[in-house]
Amino acid sequence: MELPLSWMRGLYPRADFRHTALRHKQAHWVHFASIPADITLDGWLDGLKSSEGEAVILRGCSQPLADALKGRGFDLLPVGMEAEIPLGSFSPGTGLRELERRAAKRGRIVPFLVDEQRAGEMQAVWENSVHAGRPVLKKLFRNERSLHRRGLAFVQAGGQWLAFITWSHNNSRKRHLEQMVRRREAPAGVMEALILELIRKTVRDGYQTLSLGEVPFFFPEGFSPGARAGFIAAGGRRLSRIYNARGLHHFKNKFHPQWQPVYICGKPKVSWLHLVEMAWHSRFVHLAVETYLPFGHLFKKYKR
Repeated sequence: MELPLSWMRGLYPRADFRHTALRHKQAHWVHFASIPADITLDGWLDGLKSSEGEAVILRGCSQPLADALKGRGFDLLPVGMEAEIPLGSFSPGTGLRELERRAAKRGRIVPFLVDEQRAGEMQAVWENSVHAGRPVLKKLFRNERSLHRRGLAFVQAGGQWLAFITWSHNNSRKRHLEQMVRRREAPAGVMEALILELIRKTVRDGYQTLSLGEVPFFFPEGFSPGARAGFIAAGGRRLSRIYNARGLHHFKNKFHPQWQPVYICGKPKVSWLHLVEMAWHSRFVHLAVETYLPFGHLFKKYKR
C-alpha cells in the first residue's frame, strides 16, 4: 500500500512520525513520516495512536490509500490531484525532446546528495528564483535539507547551478518528486531536462511509477469532488498570486501523466478549523497576508 505523499519507506529501525499539534479537537497533523519497509498499513496506523481518541489528520493521500483509510473510519476530503507517470509506457513527445536538446547546449545535469556541502548552491538557486523574499511553505513537501536525500542539478559550464530537483522514496514501486526550483534567468528547458533525466534514472533503479506530486485545487476530468471540496478548490484557484496551481498543472501535464485525486484524510473528521490551522502551520496564510493585504509586509516578522 502507498504512503501519503512525502512520507518515505525504507530500512528504518522503527516508524518516525513528524507531528504538528492542532488545537481543534486536540488533533495532530502527521505531515511526514519514515516507515520501515516491512510495516503494513495497519501497523503504522497503530503507531499513530499517541493517545486514546485523539484526532489524526493525514495529507497527500492517493485514491487507493484514501479508500483503505475510509474503510478504517477516516473522513475523506479531496483537495487536488496527483500526477503519476507509468514508467513502462512513458515516451517523451517531440516538444519535450526539443526542450531537452536546447537545454543541453547551456549546461549539464549532475547528481548530488542533499547535505550541508550542497546547501550553498541550493540556497543560491532559491534566492534567485521567483520565490525569493517570500515565506517558504512548510510541511507540504520535503524542502528541509534534513528530510530528503538526493537530487539532480542543472549546472552551467562555469559551475553555477541554474536549477535543481529532489525526490523521496514512497515505496518499492513508486518514487515521488519533491522540490523543483530554478533561477529566474534559467533558459527554457532546464526543468524539463531534469525531469526527463529523473524519469530515466527512476526506470534504471527499478521503479514502476514516478509521481510528479500534487496540483492543489484541480481535479481529474469527470471527478466530482463534492460541495465542500469544490468550494475550497474554487477559492484556491482565485489565489493564483500566492500559488499558481494552474501553471503547475500546465507544466506537469507536459509529461502526459495519469491524474488521480488526492485527499486530506482525518479520523474521525476533517473540519474547517483543521484546514485553517493547517493553512497557518504550512504558512499559506503568511503568503496570503503578504500578497493581498495592505501593509502585509509587516507580517514578515511572523515568518519564522
